[in-house]
Amino acid sequence: DARDEGPAGAGAPGPSATTPPTSTPDPFADRGAPARLEIPAIEVAADLERLQPDGDDHIAAPEAWENAGWYEAGFYPGEPGSAIVTGHLDTDRGTPAVFWRLKDLRRGDRVEVVYPDGDRFAFEVEDKQVLDADTVAGDVYQRLFDGGGEPRLSLITCDGAWDAGRATYAKRLIVFTRLVEGPGGTPPPGG
Repeated sequence: DARDEGPAGAGAPGPSATTPPTSTPDPFADRGAPARLEIPAIEVAADLERLQPDGDDHIAAPEAWENAGWYEAGFYPGEPGSAIVTGHLDTDRGTPAVFWRLKDLRRGDRVEVVYPDGDRFAFEVEDKQVLDADTVAGDVYQRLFDGGGEPRLSLITCDGAWDAGRATYAKRLIVFTRLVEGPGGTPPPGG
């Protein structure tokens, strides 16, 4: 888990028989997994599936074409770090899926993540990039898996030409966003 603080007891005394162990509550884990993704500019209102790495250590795709998926091995949307949400471009029949219009997003467009308790975190599109599917490295990799700094959300879908031999698209579209508003209209940390 990208949020791990290191091995237990590293540099700190462990619990004693008279002192019960304590843990710092995680407000994001306590609220549950994010439930919905809403992107008004491209008419997306989708449930969020919980995603794990697949057998090749890639982020798995959502099971339902109309759903997006939150990569739960990463960060919660709204907490410091970069959360990742993926979605299909199209279905196995070539009809539009949840992120069909992701390429139409523009700088400043709003993306909202809704938690089961109704809390909303609003993000704003900063930029987007199209990369070869096998070339997510360097600065882009750092942006996707950044464990510090301000809360961010990256949206990923397929792009480019269909590669029938590999049964996938040749490219990936990544939309980078930053948190602009927390629950109840609260400003982001440091904002």
